[in-house]
Amino acid sequence: MPMTEESKKFSFVKYRDYFFIFFGAFLLFLASPPYDLFFLAYFAVFLALIKTRSTSDSFKKGFVFGLTYNILTMYWITYVLNNYGNIMLPISVSLMIILCMYLALYYGVFFKLFFLLRNKIPKAILPLIMAVIFIFLEFIRSKILSGFPWMLLGYTQHKFTPLIQIANLSGVYGVSFIVIFFNLALSNLFLERNKKSLFNFAVAVSIIIIAGFYGIYRIQFVKRQLENKKPLTVSVIQGNIDQSQKWEKSLQKNIIDKYILLTEKELVKKPSIVVWPETALPFIYGNNIELTEYLKNFLSNKNFYLFTGFPYYDFGEDGKIYYTNSAGIFYKGELLDKYHKTHLVPFGEYVPMKKILFFVEKLVTAAGDFLAGNELKTLSVKDLKIGSLICYESIFPEISKEYKLKGANILINVTNDAWFGKSSAPYQHFAMSKFRAIENNLFLIRSANTGISGIISPAGEVLFSTPIFSDYSFSYEILY
Repeated sequence: MPMTEESKKFSFVKYRDYFFIFFGAFLLFLASPPYDLFFLAYFAVFLALIKTRSTSDSFKKGFVFGLTYNILTMYWITYVLNNYGNIMLPISVSLMIILCMYLALYYGVFFKLFFLLRNKIPKAILPLIMAVIFIFLEFIRSKILSGFPWMLLGYTQHKFTPLIQIANLSGVYGVSFIVIFFNLALSNLFLERNKKSLFNFAVAVSIIIIAGFYGIYRIQFVKRQLENKKPLTVSVIQGNIDQSQKWEKSLQKNIIDKYILLTEKELVKKPSIVVWPETALPFIYGNNIELTEYLKNFLSNKNFYLFTGFPYYDFGEDGKIYYTNSAGIFYKGELLDKYHKTHLVPFGEYVPMKKILFFVEKLVTAAGDFLAGNELKTLSVKDLKIGSLICYESIFPEISKEYKLKGANILINVTNDAWFGKSSAPYQHFAMSKFRAIENNLFLIRSANTGISGIISPAGEVLFSTPIFSDYSFSYEILY
């Protein structure tokens, strides 16, 4: 049956609409690390919203927008599952898409609510109400099912240093609010084209300008604050250990020797603290006596504190051995104190619902399922209190915030981003760390096995950073 002119026109409009939705998602992808064209985020959702023509198709189009963006941004999950989870490529792709579909639901709900409320609440406050709803959805996503706040909308602005200073007052959610409010105001202006929508757009522009001026003021204020702080020289070591070799018994001593060699290069700068990354010690500390003593012997005559990540074990009340992903402070060969990671990575460090998912193996092969720590505790070096962020914990604002409340003077993030390969994930992970420094007005020191390692100021400025997948060591004087 030949198509009528009307059906041809409908088909053309339908495909044109989806072109704009895909294009909007692509712009948001380009606004994200590692491309960092942050200004594109202010038009990405707008392009999708104006081509969503009715309540009936709003959820579907929002879902397609969210699914496209999340697949483009989180494709690296396939690499992790396939290479380190030994999961066949088709299944790895499927699991990645399932996660992206879950995350896309939030955009679907947001688009649906936008069109449900569009004619039910005054147009003058529609962008404000919808921006608040968007932030609420981001907050929910960050909490349920153990939380997954990876690359929230506000993180696209990490290069816009003046604007993101508002995170000191509102967290990353405040930055997300600014970006989505502009998109909504622009959409309202395009769809309504009246004085009220023009006023909303003017408010959105004004918010960006005010936030920018606040940011410029805060950056200068932070610099003045630091003039009265104490100096501390920190050396950061990036071992660049291939993930496939990390737990090979025949290579364990070689790996420790590599960290020792890189550390010795920095000793001429007389660091007070040397930072090695997550699980830098490729053995169970205290269990492997030979390697434990080897590390102690190296440290015994050195005059610095070593902060590093390592797998640890202890006996539970039931007499069974439990393993933890830990970080600790060593001095003169002795482990002074340690912190056990409290927020574990599902499927990475433990398998949730293990009775149902009995066929799934976790990605970390160093030991059995890790046990989560039950306390966020600061680790002390003289008058310095350290908030320890092990890998994934750096993406949860509440963890860093609790450290600040407990009196932390600095934050140290140790991580092993070797899992991600040469993908966008290490850049995304590093970008999110900037917000933890701003939110808590603290220096953040980051040591990553394969990068990105670096020093981030309390204003979120990257004072030093390393390339990925390179052997690297550097020293920097921070203030606390």
